[in-house]
Amino acid sequence: MEKISEIFKIFLEKHFMSTVISLVISASIFAFTPDAFWLIERFSKLGYYFFCFGVLFILIQFLMWIINNNKRKKELQEIDEIYKQKRMQISQESLWDFVDSLCRDDINFLKTFLRNNNTPIVIKGNLYFCGNRLFTSTYVKRQEGYDTDGHYVKYILTSDFYELLKFSAEKYGKIGHFEEV
Repeated sequence: MEKISEIFKIFLEKHFMSTVISLVISASIFAFTPDAFWLIERFSKLGYYFFCFGVLFILIQFLMWIINNNKRKKELQEIDEIYKQKRMQISQESLWDFVDSLCRDDINFLKTFLRNNNTPIVIKGNLYFCGNRLFTSTYVKRQEGYDTDGHYVKYILTSDFYELLKFSAEKYGKIGHFEEV
């Protein structure tokens, strides 16, 4: 008897609402079930009552697990979205600081990349830029080659940098603290 009271104590402490709801619904089902029902004949009246209680308890626990799991997923998605926004703000600040440190020629090249959807810019021969900070950064990929006209260099922005630049231009209308598109 002591072990049965321990089991009920655990049920009532941890699963009070599920236990109460299951008991009430089981009593209602039991009250409206005819005495000649085949489960009552197999299990007896008390066994049928406990069977209904167990099935309902498991169903309610499963529903509560689904609800809690969905709430948790939504909370994690909200936290993830906040984290992404903060990370984007930090990236945006870094981008704007970098663009502000560039010379006018480099900024014009960035605007050209934005206008032509990041298609490669081909420069024939040896061309020197004022600061050359953009083309020596890790944000630009470079390919050198030779064709019938001689030496050429192709430049293209990295996809991450281009997407961040594009996002900044579309959302804020600028690519730096002071530089508008």
